[in-house]
Amino acid sequence: RLLARIQDPWTGAIRWEGHDLRDFPLEELRRRIAYLPQEPAIRADTRLSVGERQLRAVERVLRRNPELVLLDEPTAQLDPRAEAALLNALERMLEGRTSILIAHRPSTLRLAQRVLHLEDGQLRLDDVAVLVKRS
Repeated sequence: RLLARIQDPWTGAIRWEGHDLRDFPLEELRRRIAYLPQEPAIRADTRLSVGERQLRAVERVLRRNPELVLLDEPTAQLDPRAEAALLNALERMLEGRTSILIAHRPSTLRLAQRVLHLEDGQLRLDDVAVLVKRS
C-alpha cells in the first residue's frame, strides 16, 4: 500500500532512488512498480488452477517490464509442481530487477540475494545460504 502510494506514511518518508515517493507522479510510480499478490485477480470464467493463475499473473508483470516488483507470498497456495514452475518463471522475471518478496516457504528463498527477517517487530539481515541450508 505504501510503495504503490495507495496510502502515504503518517510520519517519515519512503525513498526510492533517493527521492521521496510522494515526489513521483502517481502514474509514473505505478508504471515503474508491479505488484503480484498472493491471489492474483483473473477473470472468474477462465477456470484456471491457482498455479495457472499465478503463472498468468507473472506473464502480465513481465509484459509491463517494471523496474520494481513486489511479490506477496507467490507460492503460498501452490502444489510442489506448480511451485517449481512458478519459481522458475520468477527467477527469469526478477533477473536485473529490484524486487521485494514476502515469503514463508524456504523454497522461495532461492530467489533472494538478501533476506530481511522480521521478528518481534525488528528487521534483521540474514544470510540466504544459511537459511536455505537450514530448511
